[in-house]
This record gives sequence, structure tokens and C-alpha cells, in this order.
Amino acid sequence: MTEWTGLRPMEAVLAARAATVHLVDVEIVALCGFPVLGVDGALHRSLLADAMTMGADLVGGCPHLEPSSLDEATSYLLQVAADHSVGVDLHTDEILDAGVLGLADLARHVATGFEHPATASHCVSLSMLPEARQREVAEQVAAAGIGVVALPQTNLYLQGRAHAQATPRGITSVAALRAAGVPVAAGQDNLQDPFNPLGRGCPLDIAALMVLVSHLTPDDAYRTVSDEARRVLGREVVSLTVGSPADLLAVRAGTLRQALAAGPSDRLVWRTGTLTSPSNAAQAGSASAPGANASP
Repeated sequence: MTEWTGLRPMEAVLAARAATVHLVDVEIVALCGFPVLGVDGALHRSLLADAMTMGADLVGGCPHLEPSSLDEATSYLLQVAADHSVGVDLHTDEILDAGVLGLADLARHVATGFEHPATASHCVSLSMLPEARQREVAEQVAAAGIGVVALPQTNLYLQGRAHAQATPRGITSVAALRAAGVPVAAGQDNLQDPFNPLGRGCPLDIAALMVLVSHLTPDDAYRTVSDEARRVLGREVVSLTVGSPADLLAVRAGTLRQALAAGPSDRLVWRTGTLTSPSNAAQAGSASAPGANASP
């Protein structure tokens, strides 16, 4: 929310959540505009306070864009979240500058007293650090209990433009984070807007991209949009067992690798046991044909 948008985004997302409550669980992050500190940040602080009063579930912000103090901005956003007894979901280090490392600041703050969930998205500059330093920061993030969200489409599009040679991918250090035990999810981020002209909002597309850009196996890549995504959100991981949440996806493919490769449109989605998204094939009466696999 900024001086140009006011609270209109919050109003729109609240309306969208109400209209789709039977289809999907929506968490609303009040993304505070920048700057957040000082006289110039007064309006943004006011908008954030109003958004929390309106019913936002999490506090968001972009501390790395704070011109005066990244650490102080992080501390302020965490304090607002603590005051409302909610977690944070911060755009973190969306920059290739290895000298900007808000992720380490966030880990330190969370480890020393923040008692609510914390998520860091992007975390691009981590990938520009020496390997030993990556491991060190990843271990700090794991110890603090922070979840990380990689955003491959937008980061590939935006990052590295100034690097004519040896262009960095601009994706966070997924291997180091996973090795340290950090839950690493993957998401769409921007969708057909000035920050990313492409995208379908499809988790299978994102998982397929994670295979290519983060060198994950198809199984591990799928976990970034399924099991690990649920862990980052603080939700129970789904398994095909009695008593597990019946949040399921069935796609027309012989294997998981084929599903990621083809991104088939024939899909069935269940939310808490209720079919919410019948596919074209299902409507034609052929959803139970051989090759339709169910996955949590």
C-alpha cells in the first residue's frame, strides 16, 4: 500500500477473499510501502495500521528498499506484527548486491524474541555470497524457524539485467537452505504485470521451473509447491492416509515428472474433501480414466 493506492488494494483483496471463501483459503499480507521510517514513512505506517485493523493476517514490507536503515525497518515491521499477534511475510533482499543481507538481520531479530511465524521471500542476495557464508546464514535462518519462498519467474525476469557476462540467475540459494533444514517453498509472485509479463498462476509451472533453475529433482521441486509450501504456511502436510486433510490434486499424467513437463489442463482439485475445480475431462465423464494420479 502506497500513497498512490491508499487502502484500495486491501479493500479489493478482502472482497476477493469473501467471494472465494468456498474455494480457497486466502491469507492477506499488508505489504507496507517504502520508506517506512522517518517523516517520509508516516503515511505508509498509517496505511499499515489501518490495514491491520481491517483484517490483514500478516505484516509485509520490503526492508531492503529502506534508504536509511534496513535493520531498523525490519525491527519496526516485526514490532507491528508482534503488537497484533501475527506473523510477517517480508520481501527480503530482492537484489544481487551481496552487501545487502537483510535475511541475516531477520534471522537475528526472530531468534531473539519474535514469537510468531516469519517468512522471507526472494532472498536473492544470499546466492551471491561465498558458499561458506551461505551455509552460515542458512543455519541461522533454520535456527530461527524462518520459512523461505523462492520466486523463480519474477527473479529470472528482473535480476541480472546489468550483468552482460556470467549473468546470475537471481534465485535464492535453495540447496544451502534445504541442507540447513529450512523449509523452502516456491511461488508465482507477479503475474502478467510490469514485473513479469508471463505466468499462469500454476504451481506445476513453478515446480517445473525449479527443476531447471535450482537443479531439483521433479519430486523435490513438486514439494516446494506442496509439502514445503504448507510447512511455510504453518499448515499440516497432506498425505494419502485416513485422517489427513483432504486437500488434493489429481492430474492426467503417468508420472509426476510427466505432470511437471506437460502441465496438463485436466485436473481435479479437492479442498477439505470437496471437489472445487472439476477439469474438462471430469465434466466429460472421463476423469477416472487410467493415468489420472492424485497427489497432496
